[in-house]
Amino acid sequence: MTTRNTVLVEGTLFVKSIHGQFGRFNVGKLVCPFGEFCIKDKIIDQYEEGAYEGAFELGNVFQAERRVAGGGYIIELRARLDAMTLFDEASLPDDAPVGVSETDPIEEDEDVSGAEAIGDDKPKSLLKRKVASQPAEKPAAGETDARDASGLSRADLFGPLWPLGETVKLDATVDRAVFRRQRDVLKQLGYRFQSKDQIWRLIAE
Repeated sequence: MTTRNTVLVEGTLFVKSIHGQFGRFNVGKLVCPFGEFCIKDKIIDQYEEGAYEGAFELGNVFQAERRVAGGGYIIELRARLDAMTLFDEASLPDDAPVGVSETDPIEEDEDVSGAEAIGDDKPKSLLKRKVASQPAEKPAAGETDARDASGLSRADLFGPLWPLGETVKLDATVDRAVFRRQRDVLKQLGYRFQSKDQIWRLIAE
């Protein structure tokens, strides 16, 4: 059963970082007066591991299957995170209620999307996997639009966000693998994520 009403709740979002086949990804658990909800939205891939207190706007609440070791599945209660306002920077609790045997949401996205159309020159699933699996590279001095190991230029990677300014706000509607690559490149270029403002800011050396 899926609930479609949007609700604003105050609570704590626990973010856990996991290193998987396609690099680092984050999973979250929101603890609020209405219960506990798993959060898998790509926007939390920007955040450092920790606990974030704030007000959270939740969209759909639904049950979802998740693969576990051994080929089995478990049912978890998820919520779509539409927006959030954080009260402070993250703390680092010792007992965050997030497991470490999580499936990478990229793999779940692939399961949902199914087979790609025959005849595509670059199937989206293969492109996303290629982007996700390649490490970000730091450009040489004076190089403004370097290509990474997947052959993607920074202008292509960031699209309308390019050229980058002193502050950057990523678009969470892009593919999850592209979103993560943007995150990794911003870090390589000297940007730091400001969790309360939800923007990336270039830090002077």
